[in-house]
Amino acid sequence: MRLVAEASAGRGSVAAVSRRYGVCRSLLYRWRLAVAGDAPGMADEPFTPVVVAQGPHPTAPQPPGPRFGMVEIALRNGRVLRVAEDIAPSRLAGLASALERS
Repeated sequence: MRLVAEASAGRGSVAAVSRRYGVCRSLLYRWRLAVAGDAPGMADEPFTPVVVAQGPHPTAPQPPGPRFGMVEIALRNGRVLRVAEDIAPSRLAGLASALERS
């Protein structure tokens, strides 16, 4: 609901809000329509806000193995590349180069 409100309250366009929070623009548009009650085919799918609370609740088991964070790289052409922090430098260079050319 906070993202929908932010995208609708003039504090930023849908594209800016979706980039800021890493949410697909089409999903944010769909949420806006659902909140307004105008979403086609969503009559049986009401929009329900969800609150995630921290506390003494059990957490879901994590798969074994190392966990890696993500790195976000802004390219010169305005594109953003998001990769795992453990990506091989040569692979990262190849991806960045390919995205800069296209």
